[in-house]
Amino acid sequence: MIAPHNGDVDHLRLLRQHKVPTVILDRKLDNFFDPEWKVDYVRGDSISGAKALTKHLIGLGHRRIAILSGDMHTSTAKDRVIGYQM
Repeated sequence: MIAPHNGDVDHLRLLRQHKVPTVILDRKLDNFFDPEWKVDYVRGDSISGAKALTKHLIGLGHRRIAILSGDMHTSTAKDRVIGYQM
């Protein structure tokens, strides 16, 4: 199981070369597609989660709500910002 910290997929190719069964956790890798390698994915819904959390804070009366999203090269960071903005 691996949760890549950015969009660099070169290390994943090494896993394939060595036939290591792999599960990608909580990331969408737009630039990684290899039809010869069956990789499983397990992802949470970061957009809906961030939207629900932000809505909850607004419901409590908070108006100055910041988001610390992390590295914007990861799909989860992008998705969380989208949810927050919604």
